[in-house]
Amino acid sequence: MSEYGLKFDLDGKTRQYGRVWSIEECKIMIDRFHANFKVLSKWLDSQKAFVRKHQYISNAFGYRRPIPEIKSPISKDRTGALRKAVNTPVQGTASLIMVLGIATARRRLDPTRSRLIMTVHDSVVLEVRNDYVDEAIAILRDSLTHPLFEGKPLSFLSIPLAVDVEKGQRYGSLEEVPEAA
Repeated sequence: MSEYGLKFDLDGKTRQYGRVWSIEECKIMIDRFHANFKVLSKWLDSQKAFVRKHQYISNAFGYRRPIPEIKSPISKDRTGALRKAVNTPVQGTASLIMVLGIATARRRLDPTRSRLIMTVHDSVVLEVRNDYVDEAIAILRDSLTHPLFEGKPLSFLSIPLAVDVEKGQRYGSLEEVPEAA
């Protein structure tokens, strides 16, 4: 719970919940976090200020999430609204990048030799013919690291995306596939 509190800047009592750390220890950790991650700390503050002013937040694709509870007289509701203000741009953007990566892969994969079975959180499960495994892995890895939106790369991605690939006959007994050099 304390790591969650550091990420979302909860009040000291919430950070302490379920832990043996004192409120003072939590404050020291948060102060260190803000000192070591100044750009991130500034971004967190800007998100909170924006939602307080506008009562909504957007992800990198421009999708807006209304957050009217930021004006609630109930402290717990306002605190939850601040967490949403920080979480929505990150998780909302990440989930859409994942969807775009899957869509890019589906357009590129041979449907006669592979099929998408399911997604589990941020994982994609494919069924692939043995003679197509290596090619499918390369396509999937490239599609997820370079997702396309309306046929074009995502202009706001300035850092490379990491993709871990595993393969095997059964979901519970997969082996990691190292990235080709």
